[in-house]
Amino acid sequence: MEQSEPMSPLVERRRKRPLDLMSADPPAASKPAGNTPVEIRAELHEKRVAPFDRELKPHALSKLLKNFRPLGRNVIILVSLLVLLDSPALEAADRHYITNRAFADGLLYPPPQTNSSDDILDRSNAWLIASGWATNQEQVRIAKLEQATFSPFGSFAQVIGDFFNKTNLPATEQFLSNVRADTDWVTDGLKTRFHRQRLYARDLRFLNVVTNVFGGIDEHTSSYPSGHSTRGVVFSLILANMFPERKKEIYNEGEKIGRRRILVGLHSPKEVEAGRLLGTNIFNILKVSPTFQEDFGKAVNEVNLYLSDHPEVRRR
Repeated sequence: MEQSEPMSPLVERRRKRPLDLMSADPPAASKPAGNTPVEIRAELHEKRVAPFDRELKPHALSKLLKNFRPLGRNVIILVSLLVLLDSPALEAADRHYITNRAFADGLLYPPPQTNSSDDILDRSNAWLIASGWATNQEQVRIAKLEQATFSPFGSFAQVIGDFFNKTNLPATEQFLSNVRADTDWVTDGLKTRFHRQRLYARDLRFLNVVTNVFGGIDEHTSSYPSGHSTRGVVFSLILANMFPERKKEIYNEGEKIGRRRILVGLHSPKEVEAGRLLGTNIFNILKVSPTFQEDFGKAVNEVNLYLSDHPEVRRR
């Protein structure tokens, strides 16, 4: 029998992964056994990367964000989400993997009231980052692209590889488009409920940043939670499962998507953190959908096939 040509180590490693492995394990080697969705969320919340060479004071931001990490509440939320998944569908014909967003009312704490002590602290933490927009032009450039047209291919190709694009991976593009549609549907429901005024409409310092970066902007949605931050987390959790060898870089990029929104004056840290919490919960719903699992498997197979047919592809 003719012996087949050996596969590249990359393809060999990828084919050994079961398609039902839908978790985003912590990058650290000594992770606890039996990783759960709540542990996944804790890992995402606790991993911090210095934002764009600014002298951000981590202790001030970490104190602010602790309010978003009560473990017991997250367990209750997750159980509620899984129960609601079996509830009667709302607008099911227009949805792909999530057919009910009734959990929205109880998912997040309301944003702080305008000019309350919490709101003033939130804006102060936002200004620690946004005041450095002029010295972080590369991140500003990316933020402007993500504002004009957000795509997981545009945001994550720089850490996955140039081959990761719509032309090479049409089934993956359709799958991720479906994910975005469902994610935005859930996020928009919360934005409508909270109806929070944009940061630059509440504080002239941020209006000056937005004017300098964008030449003026007119956002038609409210700012809580951050939609870009939500998408960044959802896509980073999915792509970390598709490309586990790059999961640390993918996690970092997912966080940067939200942080760039602060840099250009469009969101505050609490709005971005609310998006990260929402994104993690959306992923927990997505991964139990049989249709999502099927489409995820098709996307992984498409990536494997492309890599095996193009051994010259260089990964980042």
